[in-house]
Amino acid sequence: MPVPMITPMSTSPTLIPAPFTLTSSTPPLQSSITDADYARYILFDDNRQQDFAELLAAEDEFLLKAPTEAKAGEALFACLHSSLHSKPTPVILGVSIENCSLHALLNSVVHIEIGSAIGQGPEQSAWSNLVECMIKNSRHWLLASGDYYFLRLQDLPWSEDDFVLFETYGFVLGVMLLRKHPSLPVSPHLLPLLLCDYETAVHETLISTMSPNAFQRLQTWPPTNVADLNLTTDPMIMLIDYLNLELPFIQDICTTSEQSHAIMDHISHQLKNVLLFSKSLSTPQDLMQHPVLVAVQKGFDRVFPTTSKTKMFFQNRHTAISVFKYMYNTSLISDPNQVISRLSILSSEEQSSLEKEAFEALFLRSVSRFLQGHGKPDNNVPYTAELPSSTDVMHRSRRLLMAMTGTEFIQSASSKLYTLTPQDNTDLTQTASFMSAP
Repeated sequence: MPVPMITPMSTSPTLIPAPFTLTSSTPPLQSSITDADYARYILFDDNRQQDFAELLAAEDEFLLKAPTEAKAGEALFACLHSSLHSKPTPVILGVSIENCSLHALLNSVVHIEIGSAIGQGPEQSAWSNLVECMIKNSRHWLLASGDYYFLRLQDLPWSEDDFVLFETYGFVLGVMLLRKHPSLPVSPHLLPLLLCDYETAVHETLISTMSPNAFQRLQTWPPTNVADLNLTTDPMIMLIDYLNLELPFIQDICTTSEQSHAIMDHISHQLKNVLLFSKSLSTPQDLMQHPVLVAVQKGFDRVFPTTSKTKMFFQNRHTAISVFKYMYNTSLISDPNQVISRLSILSSEEQSSLEKEAFEALFLRSVSRFLQGHGKPDNNVPYTAELPSSTDVMHRSRRLLMAMTGTEFIQSASSKLYTLTPQDNTDLTQTASFMSAP
């Protein structure tokens, strides 16, 4: 069966959508967005745009031409790394690079071509692939709680070259924030650490919004009933796997004594650090003063120094939490209707108005039904044990977005994000029939 072409519409992406992985079709509760959250987000974006406008002064645009998205991401990362550390323009087979300098990358228009494609789509794909290249091609990142990647903070013998790369990571994240490109699958809790502080990054409101899976797990500690503790469920799975604590010890401290409450509170903080940052930390200073994070902060501050309007704007914790909550709450897929409501279809111009309307309605109904758990998920590639069941509606929504945009997360708050363009009427009817199958 032919596959319909899927084309993102020309809209500006949101800043940094949060990663989201569900093990069931029932999403965890999230903090609702208020008008005040939206107003603070607009103020933040105004400050970001002022910082960007002050930088946007170079006449010569940065130009990158690559044959594939992966090559574009690799080259873009190499350019940012080379320019930050005053190295020559990188030479990559099949890639053309012009004006690779720190001044051009920060101060000019970035123009990216992939194959014969130009415009926002290739640029967005290049930045997305840059992040994949940054994470997957080094030993510097760990998957945190199965959702996203955080810096490896374990005490490994990092070299001087490693710390040069850590600084580059911070610079990359700063440039992506400046230019409003999402940095997934980098942990969304890293940005509050770089812009604000530890307390903001681990605030309960942000954990529930940014990391709903981790939030659900953290809610199991402390246990409401010691008798219900089970070695095969949380919180015991976390306590054993992450903190090496055994059941008898947990049963002993789950009392009403003041000392036990202090121990349980300490365990809560340890679990939070392990789930969000992949490392047990005694104090917030252990994280904020860790040499790896210090190096990343140094690179980030090359884009947003302490005197920048954006950095100063985030010094108010209440404001920062409100802005981050808005950014991530509007980007998470917690309901297939978030995707369905953003779809439109552009059918053949040869059809009459009535035919087009009927076909478009049929196709959108079929996609809606598919995303809600009905129909076959894939005609050629069967599901394996590594994938969620075919009725996992969140998984279906993520797959569709991945096919459209190269990322599993909503890229814009626009009412219509994506246009599906069937190649012909047969394509449309076959696809609709396929997705509507029981």
